[in-house]
Amino acid sequence: MKTDNPLSERLCYSIYSTQKLVNKYYQHALAPYHITYTQFIVLETLWEEEKLSLNEIGQRVGLESNTLTPLLKRLEEKKLIIRRRPAANKRQLTIRLSANGKRLHEELEQHLKSCFANVEGFDFEKAKELVALNNQLKQTIENFIANKEEDSSQVEQ
Repeated sequence: MKTDNPLSERLCYSIYSTQKLVNKYYQHALAPYHITYTQFIVLETLWEEEKLSLNEIGQRVGLESNTLTPLLKRLEEKKLIIRRRPAANKRQLTIRLSANGKRLHEELEQHLKSCFANVEGFDFEKAKELVALNNQLKQTIENFIANKEEDSSQVEQ
């Protein structure tokens, strides 16, 4: 059955296939540093704000603590972060960058800039536009989901 809207022209497929390629691109770019794309995203969060709780990182990157805990353990084993439990609250876990983690930021920033420079026809301005559109789409979907959840909770009452 032929459709007027093939898969390649659908937003959901475009986002899905692009996300897979971006992950693969970063996988190759990060390979020399022996970190995964997800580890990189967590490090990016700590490069923005050097000291965060486990919950704060989870909220910012959209990961649950059961996913973050082993990931953070591996980053600590690589001596990129330091995990501490404050004396005042032993249930809370604070994560901060180590000196190696700070150095890695400087190295990776230069490395990734050179990698992206090889992507012809895709300049900084286009990237900014794409990020803005993506953030707009994300916010629209978040609002839609929040409204649906609110509607369904009102029906249950």
